[in-house]
Amino acid sequence: MTALHVRAALDEKFRVRLEEWWQRAQAAGGEVHHSVSGGTQNGPVIQGRDFSNLTFHMTCGTEKPDRE
Repeated sequence: MTALHVRAALDEKFRVRLEEWWQRAQAAGGEVHHSVSGGTQNGPVIQGRDFSNLTFHMTCGTEKPDRE
């Protein structure tokens, strides 16, 4: 049992709102298939669905990483 299940069992308002959220999430549907190919990725690869409010602090260099 998850913490969400426990809270929903103890808090009726939370249970109702969680169920409403779950119904909306199910209605959104859609499948996501991820693939990374075609060489070497020299940085982060982020895969997912429905991202929002993200901030990436990255530096960009011109040097290639050392490969031994």
